[in-house]
Amino acid sequence: SVGFIGSGMMASSLMDGLMANKVVASADCISCSDVYQPALASAKQKGYHATSSNAEVCSRAKDGAILLAVKPHIIPDVCKDVADAGGD
Repeated sequence: SVGFIGSGMMASSLMDGLMANKVVASADCISCSDVYQPALASAKQKGYHATSSNAEVCSRAKDGAILLAVKPHIIPDVCKDVADAGGD
């Protein structure tokens, strides 16, 4: 499974590419988080697991990869969320 913290334009393109190139078995293997509700709605429409919780993304992707797809000034907060969720 693959998790994206952030589900804006960059993350959306990467998620779509994973699906188009059959890197993941199904859209359910992709989870993403964001604070922007329209981005989450778009991800849900594509079948991705979309949430406002970074911890939930970390939990769902614990045996896969977590990609940080947020603006640079958000990275410190996101790293704290990942650490708090038990990520290395």
